[in-house]
Amino acid sequence: TKMVCPNYKGEKLYEVGPVVSDNNMITASGVAPLEFARDVLKKLDVFASNTLDSWYRLNKTQKSEYFFQLMSSI
Repeated sequence: TKMVCPNYKGEKLYEVGPVVSDNNMITASGVAPLEFARDVLKKLDVFASNTLDSWYRLNKTQKSEYFFQLMSSI
């Protein structure tokens, strides 16, 4: 980060990971849209946790077993 922004002062607060959530703030890397969407949906309480987990795993792995888990959880 210092290489790109030499005046950056947030090292103590910086968290390495595809997505970081804290209270009502959710931020993610540009290469982690699925993880970002998962955390937003979780924060908004759109799905039950098992439905959200199945949705995420289906989209992450594209394995049919998660499709059936997703459908049975709805």
